[in-house]
Amino acid sequence: MKFYLKLAWRNIYRNKKRTLLTGLIIGIGLASIMFTDALVLGMKENMISSLTATFMGDAQIHREGFQETLEAERTIGEREKMLRQLEADPRIRAVSPRVLSFATASSAASIDSVLLYGIDPVQEARVSKIDKAIVREDFFSHQGGGSWSGVLIGAKLAERLEVELGQRLVISSTEAGSGDLVQDMFLVEGIFKIGVEEELDGGVVFLPLRAAQDFLSLGDGVNQLVVRAAGRDFVEQHGTDFVRRYSTAGNLAETW
Repeated sequence: MKFYLKLAWRNIYRNKKRTLLTGLIIGIGLASIMFTDALVLGMKENMISSLTATFMGDAQIHREGFQETLEAERTIGEREKMLRQLEADPRIRAVSPRVLSFATASSAASIDSVLLYGIDPVQEARVSKIDKAIVREDFFSHQGGGSWSGVLIGAKLAERLEVELGQRLVISSTEAGSGDLVQDMFLVEGIFKIGVEEELDGGVVFLPLRAAQDFLSLGDGVNQLVVRAAGRDFVEQHGTDFVRRYSTAGNLAETW
């Protein structure tokens, strides 16, 4: 072993130019790998951060099985208790309740499948950037969210349905529990543009929370609690504990 070490050591100094060049190549290669790795990790973190900040939140709580079916009757169990716990949790900055269901939106010109969200404008503005994406009118100026029933739709969806502000849309969905068809007519009171054309701009309709609950016959029930964390490293530091603590009463807590 000593023989090989001596031989290797002598070869290092036998041709200093070759040794320097080899070391330089290895150094550049390692630096390139480290830079690429850091760049990929940074891009990944930025994509996740952008998605969660825009609409998805840092974590969500919903009824077990709801994500697979989007059945409106699968509402959060022990909702008030869950909300109190979340609001008292120092790791949580804000919570927004949502109603969510499959639906169709139809105008005089066309019809399209959509995801219908019921949101509280005040609380939603604390967990997502929907309020900042509005390009026409101000859906979020209605602070109460329950005394009116206008809809907020994406720019791409508005284009496909050929509707403008003040025009009417017919929203159709299924009633919670019975599965019966429900329909109602709503004024377009806002148009938003996030940039994710099919997922949001082209496939989502927002109603005020109370209006959505009444439309789907949910009472005070909600399907999702969307969480905005107080710190950037929430998932890494507290994700496992969050899932364990809030996956109770038939609910499932999930992080990204």
